[in-house]
Amino acid sequence: MAIILDVLKDAPGNGYDVVKGLEERLGDVHTVSPGNVYPVLQLLEDAGYVKAEAPDGRKSFTVTDEGRAYLAERQEALESFWARVERGKYKQAVWEAIGDLKGLAWEVRSTVAERRLDREQLTAIQAAIANAREVIEKNLAG
Repeated sequence: MAIILDVLKDAPGNGYDVVKGLEERLGDVHTVSPGNVYPVLQLLEDAGYVKAEAPDGRKSFTVTDEGRAYLAERQEALESFWARVERGKYKQAVWEAIGDLKGLAWEVRSTVAERRLDREQLTAIQAAIANAREVIEKNLAG
């Protein structure tokens, strides 16, 4: 419940806004299902943590003072949660980069297996790999 309140704390929003806000903050670390968000919004409203208004026919939710107090009580846990999400995004990005390297290695290998590269092409590929390795090792070293 707290992460939905956290998304709504700065500006009111409807269920779609909450889903999009969660997707943006969670990235690919976790899939957001509208089927999970809407019942939680109803629970938050029932608990008095959000107030729903529908001036244009679509419910828009605003965090109440009770909701802000609930968030304040859980601030440390929320910060820990969002930090874990960021670590998950980081790890995912690292694995994607490793996957890119593996894909490139297979592409070079299959190209070499299919046809012979001329000396100039091979030299350019070797130079690019050496340069990439140097940059990667430099960044890994900090």
